[in-house]
Order: sequence, then C-alpha cells, then structure tokens
Amino acid sequence: MWEAVAIGVLIGSLCATVAWWLVWKRRRRVPQVATGVELFGDPPPGYVKTHSDSGSGDANLLDRRVISYRTRSGRSLFTFAMEMVAPGQWRIFILGQPGYGSRADDAHITHRLTDYASGRRYVCWDSPIRTFDEALKIAVAWAEGTEHYIETGQHF
Repeated sequence: MWEAVAIGVLIGSLCATVAWWLVWKRRRRVPQVATGVELFGDPPPGYVKTHSDSGSGDANLLDRRVISYRTRSGRSLFTFAMEMVAPGQWRIFILGQPGYGSRADDAHITHRLTDYASGRRYVCWDSPIRTFDEALKIAVAWAEGTEHYIETGQHF
C-alpha cells in the first residue's frame, strides 16, 4: 500500500516540476529559436527563425547566420545577418525591417551604422559583440526598440 502512495507522490512531483518548467520557459524574455524545418513562413511573435545561408561570397568571413524575428506584438518582421567579422567579434547587419514612416531615420536616432566597404546598415552597439547568442539578444532588443520608436516616436 505504501509503495502505491510513494509512486503517486513521485509522479505528482514530476508532473508539477514539468508544469513549472513549461511556465518558466514561456515567460522568459529570451528569444526562442526555431529551425526552418520546425517553422514554415514567418516566425510567430517573439520567435527567431534561422535560415540556411550559402554565405556572402566573402572569403574572409568566418561565420554568417541569417535570422528573421517577429516582434512580440506580432506587428513587425525583421531580418538580420549575423556575421563574425573577426574572431570573437560579431556584427548584426540589417537585411529587412519596417519603414520609419514619418519618424526621423538618421543613424544616431535609429542606432544604425553603415559599413562603408559594403554599404550595408548594421546595428550600432556600444561594446564588442563576442558571441552569436549575444548578437541574437541584441538584435531582438534592437528590433523591439525600433518597433516602439516607429509606433510612438520615443527614442530607445
């Protein structure tokens, strides 16, 4: 009899732990990553979709990963190319984003810089970006801030 009670308590504890983990995972602010096999089309709000990429053709490029991110509101879609430009140094190139409409779109206000070698815009960040995971978090924060700026005019 006591074995059945012990097994029931063990199963109940396990179910409670799994339920807590699922709730915790859902509430985190870290972007979720899904491969192209798991998602078709645009990613759902708050998710990142990775794309296969044959590269930019630059023989000096160490690593390049293209991602799409739909903001948590679901209203905006951004596409970035995360490129390792030197060992331990990533740059977040902006491949696609919503227009600024009537808002100012200068480099300072929008936190964008231009790579003069390629003419591409990239996210301006105040310290070196050392890892892909760090670049991913920065890209998500920049996308959310940009959407907020476009909608409200408040700088981020």
